[in-house]
Amino acid sequence: GRSRAAGLLQMARILFAWELGAGLGHLNRMLPVARELRARGHAVFLAVQDLSKVQSVLREGDEFPWFQAPVWLPPLINRPPPASYAELLFFTGFLDTRGLLGLVRGWHALFAAIQPDLLVCDHAPVSLLTARSVPVRRATLGSGFFHPPAVAPLPVFRHWNPPEPGRVETSEQAVLATANQVLDVLRQPRLGALHELLDADRVLLTSWPELDHYPDRPAGPHVYTGPLTTVDAGREPAWPAGPGPRLFAYLKGAFKDIETVLDALGAGPARTLAWVSGLDADAAARHQGKYLHFAEGPVQLSQAMARCDGVVGHGTMGTLSAALLAGKPTLSLPMTAEQRLVAERVVALGMGSCLTTIEPAELAVSLRALTADKAQSEAARRFAAGLAPDCLDQSLRQICRELETLL
Repeated sequence: GRSRAAGLLQMARILFAWELGAGLGHLNRMLPVARELRARGHAVFLAVQDLSKVQSVLREGDEFPWFQAPVWLPPLINRPPPASYAELLFFTGFLDTRGLLGLVRGWHALFAAIQPDLLVCDHAPVSLLTARSVPVRRATLGSGFFHPPAVAPLPVFRHWNPPEPGRVETSEQAVLATANQVLDVLRQPRLGALHELLDADRVLLTSWPELDHYPDRPAGPHVYTGPLTTVDAGREPAWPAGPGPRLFAYLKGAFKDIETVLDALGAGPARTLAWVSGLDADAAARHQGKYLHFAEGPVQLSQAMARCDGVVGHGTMGTLSAALLAGKPTLSLPMTAEQRLVAERVVALGMGSCLTTIEPAELAVSLRALTADKAQSEAARRFAAGLAPDCLDQSLRQICRELETLL
C-alpha cells in the first residue's frame, strides 16, 4: 500500500541525458535537480555530451556516476543553417538510418546497465527515440527551444531568413522517415508526426512564458517552471576603480566580433568587468585598461548581477534569466538562432536591446543605453519586482515534485 509506494519512491533510479548544445548551461540546469533528487533518496546517473565540462561545474560532494552520452560525430557539410527543429536533427544522425541505429544501440546499453525508472532529457532526442522501446518514464527539461510546440510541421524559428516554400516539410519528412526506419528495426510503432518524437510524461520548460522561444505556443502538456540559474559559483566580482555606472560582460572569446566589442567596452565611460571564456592572454592584455578589467575565471553571477547597472552577453537563457532576476537591462550579441530568439523576447518586453550585426557606432549607442535608457532599466526592475524572492527555489521544488509524481 502507501508504505510500499513510499519505499519505491525512495529507491528510484533516475538517468539524466544531454546530447545537443554547447557550453555549461545544460549541466548547470541538470545538476541542481540531480542534487535535490539525490538528497531525497534517489539514485541519480548522468549521461552527458561533453565530459570535459563536468569539472567546471561540480561542487564538493557531487559524486554522481557520469557516462558519455552516445552522440553523433560525423560532420554534415553543404547544408544551410537549420530553420526548424527537424533541420537541427540533420546534424545528429537523423539522415542516416544505420548511423542513428548505432546511437540507439549505445543508449540501449546504457539503459541496460543503469536500469532507470525515469529518464530526464535535456536536449536529448536520440535517448527519447530509444526510450520508446524501453519500459521507462520520460520527462524533458530545458528551454522552449529544445521542445518546440506539438504541431506539424514543426514551426520555422529562423524568421529573419525564412526557408524557401516546401523546404521545412521536405526536411521533416526526411527526418521522420529515418526515425521510423529505426523504430521498424526495434519493432516499435511508427511516429505519425515528428513532434511525437518529443512526447514525454512531463514537459518541463525551465523559463518564464515571457521568454519562450516560441511565443505562440498553443496550450499543451508543458509546464513553465521558471529558470534554474546557477548563481553561487565563481569569483567575487571586482570592477575597475572610479566613479560612474558599471557593466558586467559575459562573453565568448570565439565570438567573431569579440575584438570590436572589447574595443567599445574599453572606451568607457562605463566601467566593465568582463568574463570572456576562451579569450587568449594576449588579447586580454591588449584590451585591459582604465574602463575594462577581465576576470581570471567564472564570476559569481548573483553578486555580479546585483552590483552592475547593465549586462552584455550573447543572449543565453542562463545569462538573461540571471540579469532579469536582478532587474538589470541587457544588450545581447547572439551567436546562434536560439540566442537570438530569446534575446528578441527581452527586446519585445522593453528590457534590453539586441545586435545581430556589429557596427562600432551602433554598438556604442547600445552600450550607453544600458545605463542611460531609463525605460529599459525600469522595465527590468518591474519584471524582477513581479517575481517571488525565492523563485529559484520554487522552480527547483516544482521540478522535483513533477518528476516524483512519475515515480
